[in-house]
Amino acid sequence: GLEREEALTRYLERDDVKYAISYVVKIQRDINLVKVYQAMLKKALDGDVNSANWIVKFSESSFFNNKRSEIDNILEGLSLDEE
Repeated sequence: GLEREEALTRYLERDDVKYAISYVVKIQRDINLVKVYQAMLKKALDGDVNSANWIVKFSESSFFNNKRSEIDNILEGLSLDEE
């Protein structure tokens, strides 16, 4: 009923819920881009020049350059200097 609809609306307005939805959508988008990349790579390896050109452009894009793994984050926080 109406109470359930209001509760759902308030729930969707919460910052943590918005963040979670945004995170899931971004991950799904990245997964789909990887699937497209894999399909184009297969075509490129089979000799398709347009796919090969797409692969080169995509590999130079921010999709790869801005990806940071948890390992990158951990290593950045480590100091190699002994104290």
